[in-house]
Amino acid sequence: MQCKFGDPTCPCQDGDMCHYEGTDGWPPPVAGRGKGQMTTTETPLRVGDVLQGFCGGWFGRNSYEDKRVEAIGSDWVVVRDDRNYPLFSEGDPERLIEYRGTGGTE
Repeated sequence: MQCKFGDPTCPCQDGDMCHYEGTDGWPPPVAGRGKGQMTTTETPLRVGDVLQGFCGGWFGRNSYEDKRVEAIGSDWVVVRDDRNYPLFSEGDPERLIEYRGTGGTE
């Protein structure tokens, strides 16, 4: 079964409840977000930024805590979670901007 929101890490693919449904559902992912699609009010992702929560599953299905960005490449991001565990995500760093905390770099 495929997630109706296109999330390849959503547990609904295994028959569990979708991350984006129910009373505590997350906001659905933004379609078409990628290189060159930042708005003029957004700043690029930076080392030190805090990413909030699940981050659309880009750091794995079991990573629900906030994460601090430690390194950024052209097509990858390394973060460290609140347990001091490093996590890697492959892909355009701009797709993670929507998960940045409201305070930006902390």
